[in-house]
Amino acid sequence: MPTIIFFDGFETGDYSKWTSTWIMGSNTLSVQNVAHRGKYGLTSHNVGDGTSFVQKQIAAQTTVYVRVYVRFSVLPTGIGQGVNFIELVTPGHTLLVVSFICTDGVNYAWHVTNGATGLAKNSSNEEMKPDMWYCIEVKFVVHATDGEIRVYRNGEEVLTWTGINTGTFTVTYLNTGSEYTTPYTIDTYIDDVVIADSYIGILPLLTSLRSVSHAAI
Repeated sequence: MPTIIFFDGFETGDYSKWTSTWIMGSNTLSVQNVAHRGKYGLTSHNVGDGTSFVQKQIAAQTTVYVRVYVRFSVLPTGIGQGVNFIELVTPGHTLLVVSFICTDGVNYAWHVTNGATGLAKNSSNEEMKPDMWYCIEVKFVVHATDGEIRVYRNGEEVLTWTGINTGTFTVTYLNTGSEYTTPYTIDTYIDDVVIADSYIGILPLLTSLRSVSHAAI
């Protein structure tokens, strides 16, 4: 079982479990009744000119797992367009960015950018649908020569990047919400956020389909 470093399903109806919010441009951030489970979830409204994230400070980690349930109101059709929805950072340095992007006008991929080198990698192409919840979990290992990035979609490992330089800075913050750099209006919904020290996994199906206590992760 993972040791849970942080969990929020936004059932407080606010950002009280988070360290801060980060909003730039004309974007907005709110807790609304668009939820993966329970009553509330995070809504990041992005009009293509900035960022709207919640940010959580954690004790320094060299190996960290982050799971979010994410849903997009629309899907971009321009090649290379997409949304950054997870960032792992330390003051002054972005260590990892997780995105989804349109690869060819029809198909999409989960996309990671390694902050230490600036290099990026995609998962295989897949069809995506708007207004569908996806469970996305990322593993990030800090190491100058044996770093590791893995992405799991709905419990399946879809991106593996190992034996790489991920730098030496420890992870001290999680940002989640949306960052979009092209003129395209999109709502990104986030719920059931977990930070842990080992693999977290998906929620049981019945737990995902009905309103329940957020005692489960």
